[in-house]
Amino acid sequence: MFPLRDPSAFRPAPWRHSLIDLFSVLIGISVSQAAMAQATPGGGDPLPTPAAVASSPTDRPPVLASVVPPALAKPGSPPFALTVKAGAAYDSDVTVSQINTSTGQSDPLATMALSTSYKIPTSSASSITLGYDFSQSLHQTLSSFDIQLHTASISGALKVRGSSLGLSYSFSHVLLGGHPFLDMHFISPSVLVPVNSQIFVRPSFIYLDERFPTYSTHDAKHSQPGLQAFYFFDQAHAFVLVGANYQRETTAGPEFTYRGYALDASLTLPVRVLRQESKLKASYEWLSYNYDYITPTIGVNRFDRAATFKLAAEMPILKKLSLNIEAKHIVRRSNVYFANLGENVGSAQLVYKFR
Repeated sequence: MFPLRDPSAFRPAPWRHSLIDLFSVLIGISVSQAAMAQATPGGGDPLPTPAAVASSPTDRPPVLASVVPPALAKPGSPPFALTVKAGAAYDSDVTVSQINTSTGQSDPLATMALSTSYKIPTSSASSITLGYDFSQSLHQTLSSFDIQLHTASISGALKVRGSSLGLSYSFSHVLLGGHPFLDMHFISPSVLVPVNSQIFVRPSFIYLDERFPTYSTHDAKHSQPGLQAFYFFDQAHAFVLVGANYQRETTAGPEFTYRGYALDASLTLPVRVLRQESKLKASYEWLSYNYDYITPTIGVNRFDRAATFKLAAEMPILKKLSLNIEAKHIVRRSNVYFANLGENVGSAQLVYKFR
């Protein structure tokens, strides 16, 4: 679909080859971070950099609007990395969208997370990374909606003629209110292709297998082809990301089987705050789902639409310590009454990176 260009076909900017290197471990998504961002306000990722470009995760299953390349080690950095997060959030309507449950109640919560990875030494043109992620939310009142998540992952990448081929697998185990809620297998191949020194395109495919121990009608198999385009500017300190994907999910309960699509766009910029270089990200996402079969409660086929607006900032405090702040507004519309809602989420997290 996208021709591979010979690197000699254009004169790269001085930072162009470093971008290729940063993208080279192009595999996968940290499913734990994406799922936490969906199910637990305040559990989302820090703002991406050219080393870890990420689109916003969806706020509805299957969680994944696009594959998120993992954070990549800088040249010469140790292969082991550990990140710890702790913070607080406020949700105006505590929701578990995987099972169409909305409390209609607001609640503050505490959040914490740990992420670790080890990059196995290979060649300069390939890489293999092992990872483990843990996250936990603790609501002040609605403790039955506390989310605990464990994810083990392996990813690999291979650079070929200036492009990067990637493959990622992970398994996630999720607890809701202290009880088993979801087991999820994730696999995704992808390829990153440079168009020129500033523009990259990235087709990918996602397959998910989801099992709900106590909500078996929601058991699902999910397929998702997608495409992202990145435009870097300001010497790669800033970038624009646009993406689109098609989604097909078949479920054990036929009333939850759907086809849909997602569109998203984001802008990430460096800003100066108290003489420190911080990052600011603004994003928008549109989701549309049409269900294949009649929903018994309404007697017709269901449809869902959702728009998410997000503003986030990442501000350094010390060399390895930063503060992440995020505000999110979600509007959902559907012909099923309980799926119509507006939600506002605000969060703040301290992030410490041991690498």
